[in-house]
Amino acid sequence: MGFVYQLFAFLVWVQLVRSQYPGLQVSITTDGTYSVKVNGRQWLSSAPTYFMADGAMFIGGKNGNLSLLQSSASSGYDKIGEWQTSDFFYSAGSSNITASIKTYPYELEDDFIMFSQTYHNGATRTNRADVSSVIGRFPAFSVGSQDPLVSLFYLAYGGIMVGDTGKSIGVWNKTDVAMSYGLSGGPLAIFDQEGNTVIISPFSQFMAASVTHPDFDNSVGWGVMGGVQKVPPNYQYDTILYYAKGINKAFEGWGRLMRKLYGRTDDFVKTDLTISHLGYWTDNGAYYYYLTEQNKTYEDSMLDVKNYTDSQSIPYRYFQFDSWWYYKGAGNGVKEWEPRPDIFPHGSKALVQKLDFPIALHNRFWSKDTIYAVQNKGRYLFQIDTNGTVSAPITQDFWNYLLGRARDDWGLVLYEQDWLNVEFAGLPSFLNNVNLGNLWLEEMADAAKLWKIPIQYCMSNTRHALKAVQLDIVTQARVSGDYHPGHDQWRIGVSSMLAAAIGLRPFKDTFWTTTNQPGNKYRSTEPYPGLNAVVSTLSTGPVGPGDMVGGTNRSLLMRCCNEDGMILKPSIPATSIDRQLIMTASGAMADMEVWSTYSAMSVGGTVKYFGMVLGVDTAGFKLLTKDLNFMADAQRDEYIVFEHRSPQSHVTFTTSLTMPNCTKTNFCLYHFIPEMKIGNTHTVFLMGETDKWVPVSEQRIVAITPIQDTDIVLTVAGVRGETVRISYLLDGTLQTVTCTFKLTSSLMLSISNKSC
Repeated sequence: MGFVYQLFAFLVWVQLVRSQYPGLQVSITTDGTYSVKVNGRQWLSSAPTYFMADGAMFIGGKNGNLSLLQSSASSGYDKIGEWQTSDFFYSAGSSNITASIKTYPYELEDDFIMFSQTYHNGATRTNRADVSSVIGRFPAFSVGSQDPLVSLFYLAYGGIMVGDTGKSIGVWNKTDVAMSYGLSGGPLAIFDQEGNTVIISPFSQFMAASVTHPDFDNSVGWGVMGGVQKVPPNYQYDTILYYAKGINKAFEGWGRLMRKLYGRTDDFVKTDLTISHLGYWTDNGAYYYYLTEQNKTYEDSMLDVKNYTDSQSIPYRYFQFDSWWYYKGAGNGVKEWEPRPDIFPHGSKALVQKLDFPIALHNRFWSKDTIYAVQNKGRYLFQIDTNGTVSAPITQDFWNYLLGRARDDWGLVLYEQDWLNVEFAGLPSFLNNVNLGNLWLEEMADAAKLWKIPIQYCMSNTRHALKAVQLDIVTQARVSGDYHPGHDQWRIGVSSMLAAAIGLRPFKDTFWTTTNQPGNKYRSTEPYPGLNAVVSTLSTGPVGPGDMVGGTNRSLLMRCCNEDGMILKPSIPATSIDRQLIMTASGAMADMEVWSTYSAMSVGGTVKYFGMVLGVDTAGFKLLTKDLNFMADAQRDEYIVFEHRSPQSHVTFTTSLTMPNCTKTNFCLYHFIPEMKIGNTHTVFLMGETDKWVPVSEQRIVAITPIQDTDIVLTVAGVRGETVRISYLLDGTLQTVTCTFKLTSSLMLSISNKSC
């Protein structure tokens, strides 16, 4: 009775304390059931818990065979803070498993609940026939709003490219929710018309975690993936349920909490050349993807690209070589990651020396006949399964050798690991072992960190992307399908939201800067080069055109960067605004894209937010102040706004802005400029470099310094010989100051004196 009374008292405390606050509330009963309220309305109710063990399923509930042996309460501290849990101790055959619900005090800036499964003595014969299911379901929720007065929507990530290709959005009803699950499933966001949002996702064991839906009772549940055959003792898997007001705010907070817990930093992002500077790409969609100039080798064609871009003063800082350069084996996997002599007749070192550029290199999944495996008389241990279609290295020495050699031969500045989903799903050992997937990615990352080579993930399921929160050498990830001229793979506003939360820089893939590029293998044209260019820049990820020799629109391309190829970018990736997601989920406007981002600049110790909004297919959409998170963060500074094509036509922004029918050809890019003051008498609106996609960027304007009550001085960075034009309103009059970097790479611009 002591344990039951203790738990009862704790649950009463949880419900009484949480009922006094808005936001997330959990109700828990002693039989192991639970429900979740948001702002006093019930959103979610539990579905039965179950676990696989000894070759059987043990299900909770009145008529189930899962034995609840004990209910109790406990408390303690972890990296996040003080916690309280209600614990349900189950017997599933020969396995003892605790299902826990953990809450934290309201003093934290984050509002969330943690659900945990702990296998005390492990479990055997846990696998199910369907690997897309789970071997233990907790938490699990019935589909649909549990309050008839609440209309709920959902956004579910899934598929590949950080959950982009299989994502779904719609109404969270009781009968039909179309979402990815199993190996390709991802985080789930549930939200209402006001933007109140709950995110449910794995919070640990990312490579082994899965979501299941529809389960046998049409519920959605989280647990360890269904192919796992046994679980080691003391294995714990966690799921988080995170709440915030605002869809973007929820993802930002959820990601911030994960990065804090796992210690992810931006150190490698900040030093990644492929993120900071312009590069030339040859992947799918690029002109020279499995195509060379007529009667020339790839070596000839790449040197021709270099000569052409030099002649046009296009400041590429690296080249990316895709899958066309190495040896393929069984199943078209990688047999040997070495350059073929028919591709580069003089070898990699000679080519790199002639190009005078470092290289980013692509890799795909390993073939079963790879020459590196000891099973094929190689030097390194690989996992090769009889019924698998791929192989995988399982020794640190291999990755140290592979990336170290690439660093020596190529000056490697980025390792692109593509086909992640194929590698994972094609090796049964990855699917039936809870730890092998972790080992694979951790050893790759450890070697990359040893050689200081950033990693890009491509064709990643969300499990790979979530794992990257523990691997800060993984700096970026593709968030779209492969580029093809004229296609819509630029629509990355939703997938960028997930990638940015984890700490990854989104990459939209290559693009063309001109419409017609004769002789291309796609037999297509690119009608929207400007849209592709602006999306690449606002993504904060790599900007990597793939034009033919003679096919680059330099003036368009240079809107992204300075004369040295440094990308002038916002502080955070552009993402879809909340109201776009709500309208899309409700069916009100399926094709509309309205994204926002900002540059955060310190002005005399106060942060000012220079906002940007991109609009496509807007059809007269009215943009409101509440749509712009940067205005809320700024505590509502006074703003002016101008469209990028006509900075002289700026207007004061008060409460709304009606966007015209912005199209893919004539997209809208609005810049929101906050007010600054010189003393109490002069008003300044810094419009910046209006000929750039991001006119006020941390890369160009590195400091904004008020000088008492007389001036504001800008510290401007550039390249010797470069000329910049900085515009601003001073007491309502448009001023443009032209500065040239003569002997140094920085200069000072005086707002009051209108000079450098």
